[in-house]
Amino acid sequence: MANEISLSLTASFAKGALGASAALSSGFITMTGTNFSQGSLVTNTSTATAIPLGSIGTPGLLFIKNNDPTATVDFYPTNGGVASAKILAGSAIVVYCLGATPSVKAESGTPMISFLVMEA
Repeated sequence: MANEISLSLTASFAKGALGASAALSSGFITMTGTNFSQGSLVTNTSTATAIPLGSIGTPGLLFIKNNDPTATVDFYPTNGGVASAKILAGSAIVVYCLGATPSVKAESGTPMISFLVMEA
């Protein structure tokens, strides 16, 4: 099969007389593996917390939602590496993971994140 993963993304802003938007209404990606991992975890400020991969051999598409109302969470494609994205309070990211051990670390507090990782 092909195109097992579907994406619908929108982004927009309006500030005074300025505004813009972008959308991907029906993007599809082929999932070459058969494994996935989904759940939630609490992270902290002291060490990056690895996202559980379960039976996934190579992580592929990764969705992370920051469920905290105030704290920002940093995303690391490889545990112990350099943060490559910030997940603002109440927002989410979708990335194709290039590292073997995706991780998150709180900038403050102990925020909870929700995640879905699909095998590449």
